Amino acid sequence: MIVTHKLIMDLTRREKTPCIDVMQDDRYSRDLQIRLQANGMACRLPEDCSALIRFEKADRRKGAYDTMPDGSKAWRIEGDTVTVRLAPQVCTAPGRTKLMVTLLRGDAELSFFTVELNVHKRLEGVSVSEDYVSIERFVPQPETAAAGQFLKVLAVDKNGRITAMETAEAAGVEGKTAYAYAVEGGYTGTEEEFAEKLAAEVPATYYVGLTVSDSGFMADKTSAQIEEAYQKGRPICCLLPYDEIYLCVPMVARVAEGMAWLFAVTAMGEAVLVMVMDGQAEMMTTQYLTSDDMPSIPTTLPNPYKLKFTGAISAAYDGTMPITVTIPVELPKVTTDQNGAFLRVVNGSWAAAAMDNAEEVTF
Repeated sequence: MIVTHKLIMDLTRREKTPCIDVMQDDRYSRDLQIRLQANGMACRLPEDCSALIRFEKADRRKGAYDTMPDGSKAWRIEGDTVTVRLAPQVCTAPGRTKLMVTLLRGDAELSFFTVELNVHKRLEGVSVSEDYVSIERFVPQPETAAAGQFLKVLAVDKNGRITAMETAEAAGVEGKTAYAYAVEGGYTGTEEEFAEKLAAEVPATYYVGLTVSDSGFMADKTSAQIEEAYQKGRPICCLLPYDEIYLCVPMVARVAEGMAWLFAVTAMGEAVLVMVMDGQAEMMTTQYLTSDDMPSIPTTLPNPYKLKFTGAISAAYDGTMPITVTIPVELPKVTTDQNGAFLRVVNGSWAAAAMDNAEEVTF
């Protein structure tokens, strides 16, 4: 028989060490199933992660193990859950026993957590009391039963304890379907449409866990595994240890036909970019510019060289302000045959014309 104690432990919030009650020389196999979190989010562990269990008993004796006496592994790691089996020597001394589980990846220690065991002293040789009461008095068992049947309470005493019960068939006691609850909530489609809607729902998020190593960051998923989740339409995020917290960084780009993956998020005034490729990860951060860091934009854009022109009108223009220039009317073209001619208005336009006389003066 295996008795499992289930715990949830946040590696970033170690306010209180959980305590489990066990009996001295407990004859049952005891499993501690611990779901790990980081800042309230599931903390997935690398697939090649292992564990080492250390303990210190109330009698000050210490020990460490990773296998049971029969040679089987004393730990199991699946995703964000670590299951530890208590070895027999852990529960031999009554009192408080400290149990520390260290998570390893190769020779590197990734993290640890501590659980306390309150080992109760076993009482031996106690005489039978005359006031001994069988538990069957409070929970009477039916004479016969079959798999799939329910137990129906027939009577209770004044303290609410069960005094009579019988078996009942499961027919007619199923709960409401999801469609029925949806209709109660205002859904107006058919049951077939509701089933299609459920089938089209976005699948669960696929998390890529990152851990710190000597060479940078390690990812617990390969590019091929991420590509498989991507092809199934799953949203992909990576869990990045960052400044004593874990950031959930969404995927923003698939690079090189799924060989590399880019994740980006904004946090604490910085833009964080993570690239994952073949189990390795690199992180880059860029600080945001504040209003004081922003370059000023000039109100005018002067030309590097001024434009100058002369003639009937002279002026200079450098682009800093608007200017209007009136260009004089172009003079008529003349030839050497018209030497001595004067400019004369002919049909409303300037023209070179000979003048025979002016005020009785001949030219």
